[in-house]
Amino acid sequence: MTENYSFSQISRLGKFLKNLHQKGLKFLDGYSFSEQEISKVATECFWPHLLDNLKEQLSTKPYSVSIDACTICGENIFAIKAKYLEKTYDEEIKEEITRVKNKIIGLTSFKESSKGTTMLEILKDKLFF
Repeated sequence: MTENYSFSQISRLGKFLKNLHQKGLKFLDGYSFSEQEISKVATECFWPHLLDNLKEQLSTKPYSVSIDACTICGENIFAIKAKYLEKTYDEEIKEEITRVKNKIIGLTSFKESSKGTTMLEILKDKLFF
């Protein structure tokens, strides 16, 4: 997920590793590596941890949040993205580098109207404590 692979790519990688179980990777034999299984693990196991890390990053740096809403096949979709600066030390050039980080916070569908107050409630629910 940190490499921005799709669930389909992760699924293929998992199936590849599963085929290697004869070479000592037998623990992989019990997993199906289906896209649904990977999606569930991503949203229920990794996402809460990644969101906590993002909240920690945003609590110490200036950031901006952008939102976008669109209608797809009659369903209102709402996307939230955070942008912030991150400084890292580059060993190769022996210098600190500032990079712009873009993180998707969440995608959700509107259960109600797409008014500003609804968007604010979604922002509070997804990002703020």
